[in-house]
Amino acid sequence: MIKGMTHISMTHSMLFLFLTVLLGCKSENPVDSEIPKPTANQVMVDTRSITNPSDSINAHPLICQCSTKSYGSTHSYDVAFRNLDVTQRGNQAKFKAWAHDTIRLKVTNMRFYSIDTIPEQFKIFENVQQVSFVHIQDRNAKGKNIHGLDIFKKLKKVVFWGSDIILDPKDEWLKGVEVLDFQKTRVRGITDFSTMPNLQELSMSYSGFMEFPKNIETLKCLSTLTLEVYRNKLALSDIDISKLPCLKQLELQTWYNTMTGIPEGLENNSLQALHIHHQTLTEKEKEIIKLASHQP
Repeated sequence: MIKGMTHISMTHSMLFLFLTVLLGCKSENPVDSEIPKPTANQVMVDTRSITNPSDSINAHPLICQCSTKSYGSTHSYDVAFRNLDVTQRGNQAKFKAWAHDTIRLKVTNMRFYSIDTIPEQFKIFENVQQVSFVHIQDRNAKGKNIHGLDIFKKLKKVVFWGSDIILDPKDEWLKGVEVLDFQKTRVRGITDFSTMPNLQELSMSYSGFMEFPKNIETLKCLSTLTLEVYRNKLALSDIDISKLPCLKQLELQTWYNTMTGIPEGLENNSLQALHIHHQTLTEKEKEIIKLASHQP
């Protein structure tokens, strides 16, 4: 009886030893030990096979969700007012004539010459969508503040020609403006593009920001970016077109030796028109531009 019990005890001991060794080997596997145990509400995903986290982002590019509009020619207007001594009486007579109920609501495009502040009484023109400023200059070369645009609640396009201006980022009209056109104009005050979230077209010809605004990637509706003969310093590498899903036309060029580099995201673009030229382009950058613009 004792011999049989001893034999059984030895058999159990050997089995226990074998299971201990086997289980011990599994728990020491370095791969298995790195896999976390899921809880009841978790779905485990093995991310060890993902070599580049950006791959999943590139697989789902941003999609344009904005509809573009047209606001007519930059050079056309319904009525214009001039800040000259000889035209003061004429301005009053013109305002009185156009302010009549039979035509005031038909005014959609206004132009102001040497006028940096629009009088409050102009708010009766309720359907104004475009305003142009011509020759707003400061004798001290510090720029002129632009006032009064907030009275036009339907304003979508603003044009400046031959001016030196200061824009206030707190102005309400910037939140709704869709087209900004600067010609021979120096722009101050705007340091962040996030102040104009609905901007669709930005065009600058012989013009420039004193400091190019940051966060251009917030302009999710931007379809046209034209910096033609750009006048102030600009590192093009600060522009990532892969973050501008609506962008279709891109023209960046100057003869003033103010630009450097090329935009990010040119390699896989969906542009319809592309032109980049400045004095510091390297041969490698020129080749990237050539491939990106599908030139032979």
